[in-house]
This record gives sequence, structure tokens and C-alpha cells, in this order.
Amino acid sequence: LILAPAMGGVIIGYEIGKLLKKETIFQDITKLKGVGTVLSKYLKKKINKLNKKIHRAEDQENTNKVWWRKMKLDKLKEKLLKID
Repeated sequence: LILAPAMGGVIIGYEIGKLLKKETIFQDITKLKGVGTVLSKYLKKKINKLNKKIHRAEDQENTNKVWWRKMKLDKLKEKLLKID
């Protein structure tokens, strides 16, 4: 049995399964055991970096950068909530 990620691994998983004459199944990588914790740590790290950039842009009074980065921050927080 070959387990491959559904995003970005379909062709590779299929070809390996075909070569080894094994059944191939595809799974959303965030649902595999332990992967969700790695992804949430990564998202938290990205959120912290983005917060620092927002504060820096606010200090420079650059409203366009603040608005854009806050929008990206909201999207990251939504992703993090879906994982947890």
C-alpha cells in the first residue's frame, strides 16, 4: 500500500504504486498523524513575523502596508483555527 499526499503527490504516488504494483491511496496531508502540529507551529511562526511587520509599518505610518498585512494575518489566523 502506498500513501501519498493529495496535494502535490498524486502523480508521484501513482507512478510509484504502478512500478511497485501496489495500491495507492491519497490523503489530505493535514489529516495525517502529527502533521497538523507541524503545520500549526509553522503558521504561528508566520503570524508572529507578520505581527512584527505590521508594527514596523505602523511606526512608519504606511497605511497601505498595514492594511495588506492585516488582511494576510486574518487569513493565517483562519487557517490556524481550522487546524486546531
